[in-house]
Amino acid sequence: MDKKDKSTLKLINNFILENLDNSKNYVYNMGYKNFGLLLLGFCTFIHRNKEKNQQIFFLSRDGYIVKKAYEILYPKENTKYLYVSRRSLSLPPMKFAKDISEMLDFLILPPMFTINIFLSAFNIKNADKELKKANINKEETFKRSTFKENEKILKLTKILYKRIRENIDIQYDNFINYLKQEGFNNNSLIVDIGWHNSIQKSIIDITKIKNIDGYYIAIYNDAYKFKNSKAFGYLYSYGNNLDLEYRTFSFVSLFETMFLSHEGTTIGYKKENNKIVPTLSPYEYDNEKQSLNLVDDFQNGALKFIKDYKDNNLNYDLNSNVCGYNLLMFGSRPSKKDLEIFGNLLFENYKVHNIINFNHKSFYYFIHPKIMIEDFYCSGWRIAFLKKLFKIPFPYYYILKLLCVLYKKER
Repeated sequence: MDKKDKSTLKLINNFILENLDNSKNYVYNMGYKNFGLLLLGFCTFIHRNKEKNQQIFFLSRDGYIVKKAYEILYPKENTKYLYVSRRSLSLPPMKFAKDISEMLDFLILPPMFTINIFLSAFNIKNADKELKKANINKEETFKRSTFKENEKILKLTKILYKRIRENIDIQYDNFINYLKQEGFNNNSLIVDIGWHNSIQKSIIDITKIKNIDGYYIAIYNDAYKFKNSKAFGYLYSYGNNLDLEYRTFSFVSLFETMFLSHEGTTIGYKKENNKIVPTLSPYEYDNEKQSLNLVDDFQNGALKFIKDYKDNNLNYDLNSNVCGYNLLMFGSRPSKKDLEIFGNLLFENYKVHNIINFNHKSFYYFIHPKIMIEDFYCSGWRIAFLKKLFKIPFPYYYILKLLCVLYKKER
């Protein structure tokens, strides 16, 4: 950050301190101080760079809060909310698969999965007879890394091939018609949190529309296989700022959770009363009011900052260095209070667990290093895990960054 950026950030932070509402709780004010500035900068970035007549589609679920922020700043613009996810776009591209192996490439599966998860990915129900023919037990588990070579999986896929193809055709037709229904065309722009921008690639592959623009908070360096000249990351893109990439990686699940809407992920599309409607999974926070309230407070604080910024007619140079700083420092250098309050947040990554995933006392981890490594790797807030483990003041971010460089873990 250069001298000019530091000066701008100081002015904005002074404004924040002057306008913090002491009657609100800590989480609300953290959203006001840290998250609002990033949303403000990102929305400004979209507005400045989009073409005049482009319609903006904010993708569910991470686009929910961005859409609300954008509408505060630019209420007269044409914006829509599009129900789409990696899960809902796994079947439609299979329409063009040449063989079973290519078809299986599109499946969204956890590292270890049961046969029920496999069947669910194909939207297959009641397959007891087929499972018996393939000699597969319902309790059997499979590895994602090797399942394409598994004889049982291949046999089951061949047996179910006709049913799978029918489901693919239905989901393909429903998705194409859903896009037409929502007015999505070659002058559309999509907005999402980012990371790999794989949804943009999937939409292009399915629709054959090549000139779809995508605007993202950030795009990872290892998203090269989806690299697209019309995909734009606000904080960074394809390795042009690895330090910021490592910082977001250090608290990636916390980062993602703060963008969530009040609905489950989109898993497909169906026709109802001559209209295509999305099929959603249950919302993971429906029975977890503490996490739901925390996310709501954080988002409401952020939206209040944006409203205050607009109402005061402020006009600072909102580049990504300035607007990303507060949130990145909040996540990568958390206080003890931040760990206590945000550490209890639940996060779903194939299964629901604590966002820090710190399940034992430090002493237990030190004498069971394998368990410590497993829990650390599954943690969505790795900096917080290290801080809880060692408890002493230390530059934990730089330790994590070194581990990323040494072991080249996929982010």
